[in-house]
Amino acid sequence: APSVYSILLLLIRDSSNFKIRIHAASALAVPAERS
Repeated sequence: APSVYSILLLLIRDSSNFKIRIHAASALAVPAERS
């Protein structure tokens, strides 16, 4: 889902909170490992 990835990328880019970046990265990693 490209739209989901673009939304997460926007959140990572606009967020200065490192914890949110880690959460977004882990959210991307889980589906990647399952597929």
